[in-house]
Amino acid sequence: MIQEILARLAGIGIRIQPYYLVLEGLFGGSNPEWESDFGEFSIGFLSSPDMKHVAALSGRPVSEDMLLLWLKDGRKCFAVQYQGQVIGYTWCDFKECNFVGHRFPLRENEAYLFDAYTSRSFRGRNIAPYMRYQCYKELAKMGRVRLYSITALFNTSSVKFKQKLHAKPLKLGLFVELFKRWHFNVPLREYKNEN
Repeated sequence: MIQEILARLAGIGIRIQPYYLVLEGLFGGSNPEWESDFGEFSIGFLSSPDMKHVAALSGRPVSEDMLLLWLKDGRKCFAVQYQGQVIGYTWCDFKECNFVGHRFPLRENEAYLFDAYTSRSFRGRNIAPYMRYQCYKELAKMGRVRLYSITALFNTSSVKFKQKLHAKPLKLGLFVELFKRWHFNVPLREYKNEN
């Protein structure tokens, strides 16, 4: 019901997005496994020539040109590939949390993880948490151990995959955008965490 109302409001130019700012990383202690009944896969950071494969995934609104700009700006794309095709990915920003509703600069030991996606035909195999955990390990090698992400409150699949990784909510907020001209953030709650 609430999601339906929010969708109708978005249709007239009023976007209301309740969200969590989440802390992620290796502190959870569990290494998620996945249903890898397919043998030939690779995992790691992608380069410019791979962006055409990322942009070609169905349901993704980001163009290849935009993805190339993200790379040029210093962001990195971590992905799982099966038989040469990208089947899942997540992006890393090293400069700032770039969510329009809650921007902040990052320190040298931090990264912001965003735009996680798994190809529809590979969903339900635990690929997202497996990939994200492998990304944590690669980022830790770079000294990036404090990792943030934004999770929409009503995005149940994203909430579930982050729970599998023992991610911790830091803040609950409300992002409001009016007619793509004005936007503001309303902090609703802060959570206490040791990390």
